[in-house]
Amino acid sequence: MSDRAKVSNRLNEFYSFIVLLVVAVFSSFPWTLYGMNWTDNSQIFHFANRMANGEFPYRDFSYQTGFIGIGIEAIVQNLLGQTYGSSLLLRLLVKLGTLLAFYGAFRLFTTRFIAVVICAGLAINTPLLGGGGNTNWAEFLAALSIPLMILGSTATRRNASFLYLAIAGLSLALILGSRQSNGILCIAVVLGVLAAHLIRSPKDGLKVLLPLTLGIVVGIGGLVTVLAANQALPMAVYELFTAASERKNVSTLSSLIDTFSGGVAVTPSSTLSGVMQETLRFVIIPLVLSTGILGLLRVSQKHDVPNRRLEQLGIAAVPGLLIFGIIADEFVSGQFTNTGFHLFLYDLPRTFFSLLLLLGCLFPARSERLLGISHPALPLSIAPVLGTVWAMQLSWPGRFYVHTDLLVALAMLLMLMSTKLSSRWKRAIALTFLAATVSVLSSQVVQQSFGQALNRYPLAHPMTQGIKVNQEKRIGLSVLRQTIAPGDSCFIYGSASVLYTLLECNNPTRLDITNADALTLADAQQVMAVLTATPPQWIIDTGKGDIHIADQFDGSPTFYGSFNQAGPKALHLGLQNLIQTYQQTATLSDFYPEGAAIDPDDRDRVLQFRIYQRQSS
Repeated sequence: MSDRAKVSNRLNEFYSFIVLLVVAVFSSFPWTLYGMNWTDNSQIFHFANRMANGEFPYRDFSYQTGFIGIGIEAIVQNLLGQTYGSSLLLRLLVKLGTLLAFYGAFRLFTTRFIAVVICAGLAINTPLLGGGGNTNWAEFLAALSIPLMILGSTATRRNASFLYLAIAGLSLALILGSRQSNGILCIAVVLGVLAAHLIRSPKDGLKVLLPLTLGIVVGIGGLVTVLAANQALPMAVYELFTAASERKNVSTLSSLIDTFSGGVAVTPSSTLSGVMQETLRFVIIPLVLSTGILGLLRVSQKHDVPNRRLEQLGIAAVPGLLIFGIIADEFVSGQFTNTGFHLFLYDLPRTFFSLLLLLGCLFPARSERLLGISHPALPLSIAPVLGTVWAMQLSWPGRFYVHTDLLVALAMLLMLMSTKLSSRWKRAIALTFLAATVSVLSSQVVQQSFGQALNRYPLAHPMTQGIKVNQEKRIGLSVLRQTIAPGDSCFIYGSASVLYTLLECNNPTRLDITNADALTLADAQQVMAVLTATPPQWIIDTGKGDIHIADQFDGSPTFYGSFNQAGPKALHLGLQNLIQTYQQTATLSDFYPEGAAIDPDDRDRVLQFRIYQRQSS
């Protein structure tokens, strides 16, 4: 390639980056500026703010997941200002980084146009920046490892191959520092793929395994070093690994069965017929569809001259059904998909990719013939995505959350990797995917415009400039700021940890979140010992999970939700005794205009907050 051609190619790639940047920005803003979830998404901002002010997780405060997300955000807050806008900007950059990682993977197999179109669709498919730091960083690092492993396993130059694979291993290790369950499963699945490769081809397997393992070891060593240097290593091990099983209150075996079955083992159904229906929906139907697609590919090759139409139909089936699922999820109101079903968006691709992973590991030559994707690029591409998807299911047994972003991206990547599918088909699928995501986003924008246009107000706080919220949240924060002075001691019962930052009040305990899955019995006992010894001036009862401090425990085994019961019970009963020396000064609903509309989509339910003030002895 001539120097002029190289310069032209770089310019074109730069233009592609600009296009993706514009799409990422305009698909995320201003929608992300409307609303500020206090329950979950703002936790990252709050904990990052604590780090920005010199504290460290595990050592100074309880934290359930890895510190990379809040650590990097703390740096950004110190550079750009300690505002929620800095947090949103970092989330945008992580989203853009994930898109660029997939763009790099797509460009290994297709044209610039198709890669940009698919990445634009991925950006529009997840418009909001509400995911916070942990999951977003884990997905970015998993996405980054995929093109690096593909390049490393196919590079002809040994030095380049070693570098790509070592960086891929480092990326996988850093997932541990973002979200430990994701990191464990991603590393385990990738090493399992390489173990199968090593058995079949020892020489080639070692060329991939050794540098990747070196990168993993270096990455884990770096995480341990940072934790040890901040005197946080023992508590980090306890928080991230030892306490996790008690908080979830689900056995390892049932969690694993639940994970690999898509949510059947830990099921909300209490009847045999309900379990059978969920088994049919989550396991049997996706398995039948997946084997049917593989069977179609197998049938297409039974003759001397393969049936190209059947081949291309089989390769396009999963991305095509995913596109249908995206449209159906928005416009068909749950007839094909809903939060408990997600057949085409979650169950089918999860099952299909699991079968492909097994096929690629056990029968690599057959998988290459069926799909036209080289080995070990096929299983290595699938491994980080399934590791991440399985980790999310493992963390929330019973299908509480269904994550589809990486599954959609992987479906598009495998479609592009296949030599069985013509460029015309690939271009058609890419454009159809983009059209589907644009139509869904347009529908959501129209719904928001009609439903909330008159219910957005500035959230009056120096840290939340540019953020607009519903009226109840605006009034709620105003009342809290007028009641609780900066520097006062306070304790929040429930999940609204960002209020510690916005109110500038001091929590005398290490625990900023009291959800059932956020504390153990030992945590609750320690918190109550501190609160009893040094009672805070204020207690804010958020009523998270529809349980207030004054509510009486009814003996139900699931009174505190589906997770750990002992810790929440000890904290609840302890706080009931403590507030006998407090006076309830207000319920935020007292300040809300009578007859004013309440936003049904706001999970924080600010109007149910109760404020208690300690009485002088």
